[in-house]
Amino acid sequence: MLSPFETYFVWATVHARARTMENRLAALSVQMELLGERLRPGEESSVLRSLETIRAELGQLSRETRSLGDTVAAQLPSPSTTDLETSVRDTLAPLRRYLDRRETRVDITSLPSCIAVAAEPELVRAALATTVDVLLAGAISGEVLRFALERDSRTATLIASLETQRPPPSASHVENALAPVAAWLMARTGLLTVSESANRVAASMTFPLASSC
Repeated sequence: MLSPFETYFVWATVHARARTMENRLAALSVQMELLGERLRPGEESSVLRSLETIRAELGQLSRETRSLGDTVAAQLPSPSTTDLETSVRDTLAPLRRYLDRRETRVDITSLPSCIAVAAEPELVRAALATTVDVLLAGAISGEVLRFALERDSRTATLIASLETQRPPPSASHVENALAPVAAWLMARTGLLTVSESANRVAASMTFPLASSC
């Protein structure tokens, strides 16, 4: 089953391909018009009829390609903004029973409110859910999942960290597991970095800042 990020990139690739085809068809139509202007009316009537037929077919193909592109575009998340604190709370809410069963403590007390980033809410939540799943894959009871946020004038960085009672998962393992998230963030001019220490591993997601309260 494709992840939300893999699905996004599939649709985005198809959309880009449809737009490329539409542009090529438009260029061919212009070339047909120029070719038709070189022929005098009444001269080479069979060629003129052929040009009219090809011109009509190109027009139809162009309309169908544009329709395909519009249909695919409807499958892509709309560009919008996301409040990071709200996204963290919305992501964690359905996981509470799971986290309680694992006896994982969650700390979001240092998250400020009203920090909005330029990214799709549904994909931000998917990124958070994926990150939580990866960080907790090898966690044991009593460990702490902590969220913090840093910002500057242009970006906001959401840091999800697991404080462990034993050596944490390696940074390279977490990076590999979060590769689809990293690719999506890069497409949004963001960045994913992973760090580790003796008893902590952290995934930092940097987003372009949209606004703040």
